[in-house]
Amino acid sequence: DKVVMNIMVQSKYVLKNKYSFVPKKLTLMKTDTGYSGISELVGKNSYGVEGLTKTYFSFVNEGDGQVKKLFSN
Repeated sequence: DKVVMNIMVQSKYVLKNKYSFVPKKLTLMKTDTGYSGISELVGKNSYGVEGLTKTYFSFVNEGDGQVKKLFSN
């Protein structure tokens, strides 16, 4: 539960216009080194133009739900 919430919150703060955050898809995967998450969202940039953004995260199954943002595109 905490992992999903942390991924969504960190994804929102990738945007310049945080009020335009519309989550579209969240993918969680098991990898050789732990777990990965990919958040896909639609948001507006500072000019008001909508675009699709993907943010990639890594996390471990045990623990307090902390996630590490790897990169966004």
